[in-house]
Amino acid sequence: MGLSKGQKKRLYGENTQADVQAPRQASPKPAAPQPRIVSDYSRAELAAQPGKGGSYIFLGVAFTVTLLFMAYYYLMLLPSVSQAAGQTAPELMLSFDSQQLQSFAAGLGLDGLEGYQILHRSTGLILPLIFAFTWWNMVKASGFELLTGRLMKLLPLTYTLVFIAGGFALDSALANPLGAATGLASLLMSLRWLLLLLCLAQLAYMGLRLIRGKVDAFAEGELPGQ
Repeated sequence: MGLSKGQKKRLYGENTQADVQAPRQASPKPAAPQPRIVSDYSRAELAAQPGKGGSYIFLGVAFTVTLLFMAYYYLMLLPSVSQAAGQTAPELMLSFDSQQLQSFAAGLGLDGLEGYQILHRSTGLILPLIFAFTWWNMVKASGFELLTGRLMKLLPLTYTLVFIAGGFALDSALANPLGAATGLASLLMSLRWLLLLLCLAQLAYMGLRLIRGKVDAFAEGELPGQ
């Protein structure tokens, strides 16, 4: 036999009817987080940034290799050739004439001249190619405008061509110091030194430009982690 409403009220209290009649509502489940779609990303987040991270490490390695090759060629190989000939190697002079080439060729002898020619066909080719590759990528990573970047890349390419052509011209001049190739070889060697100085000035400019950009970004709070 069931209890009457009065009995239930005396037995369970005033809220009995509300508790019995009102069903309990389940607590709402937290909404699942919406996945971030590609269109939510800004263009800057999606854009490739080749000048950061691994690219800087790659450029650092390439630059170090270039410096080592330059030091090996100018501080070890050419001084050893000069010592063997008893005369300064033409590549270590700003300019030279036929008499200087005659003395140098006589000091080296036939075997020495052959070895010097092999030097121009091996390290004398590898060095300028590595130099052009490194400088090209450094200019590219500097983010110059299109026209400025092309002009900046033209300098190391010109140095490379002059370097290689100077080696071949010097071999021809040493084979016949009284010929016309002597004047051409002297001109190319002078131009080689001039272009090298311009490349070093270009390197200094790119370094200062990079530092100034980092300083400006730091002042505006745009560096990562700021």
